[in-house]
Amino acid sequence: WDTTEDALREYFSSFGEVSEALVMRERQTNKPRGFGFVTFRDSSAADKAVGASHTIDGRQVEAKRA
Repeated sequence: WDTTEDALREYFSSFGEVSEALVMRERQTNKPRGFGFVTFRDSSAADKAVGASHTIDGRQVEAKRA
């Protein structure tokens, strides 16, 4: 899992304005844990993202509301 916050922000910005992108990391090693969070300025952008299929850095990604 090598996806960065910048990569998440860039990818999901095609659905709407991203106010925050965060990749969750292991505390001891700082390695990505394989999931993250994206916050959109407008909830309609989140609805579009949840309804679509995603491939980021060659991996299938599932978008869910949190």
